[in-house]
Parts: sequence; C-alpha cells; structure tokens
Amino acid sequence: MSLTVTTTQTTDVALTPALKVKLLKQLNIYAALRVQQQAIEAAMNEIKATVGTLREQAGVNSLALEGFHVTQVTSVRTSLDKMKLLAMGVTTDMLHAATVSKPGRPYEKITCPGDARPREHDEA
Repeated sequence: MSLTVTTTQTTDVALTPALKVKLLKQLNIYAALRVQQQAIEAAMNEIKATVGTLREQAGVNSLALEGFHVTQVTSVRTSLDKMKLLAMGVTTDMLHAATVSKPGRPYEKITCPGDARPREHDEA
C-alpha cells in the first residue's frame, strides 16, 4: 500500500500599484457585468419555461410564429464505457493506446468573490 500526498505551491507576484489599480478596476467591472448576466439568464430561463408550456398546450414539438422559432430539442448522449470494454476483453494497454489527447483552446477563467470555488484536493 502506498500513500499519496498532494502539495500546493504558492507564488507571490509583486504588482506595481498602477497595474494593481487597473486590474482591480477591470475585475470589478467584470463582476458587475456578471451579476447583470446572471439576472438576465434567470429571467430568460423563466420565459423559456413559460414558452415551453405554451408550446406544449399547442400540441406541437416545433412551431414558427412571426419570425420566432420554438423547438423542443431532445438529445441523446453517448459515451464509451471503459469498464464494459475491459469486461469484453479489451486490455488497459489497448485503451491507453487508443486514447488521444488534444490541447484545448486557452481561455481566461475569472472567479469573482463569492462564486463557488473549485474544490481543493483532500489532503491525505
């Protein structure tokens, strides 16, 4: 039995006062816009639910009305069950050989104060 240990590294970055002010200004603008976006999305979801109910009352899955199009989209997700493959005789080496990793597109992730933060690894 082996024990695993997770470590965290903290790097202190010295920001110039001018850069800190600019960064905080932009982050505060972002946070304000995010609050507005969340309110708009909540209102849109309520309206979407009402429209869905009205579409159901019309007895159709899709309709067009004066340029608006409303469609109930139902989807099916498929995923590869690695445990089933292993039960069927595929080896873990075969799974690793068939696994392809591709880099994703980089993006900026901003977490505002009060937002749910990603869970840290549990320390063993």
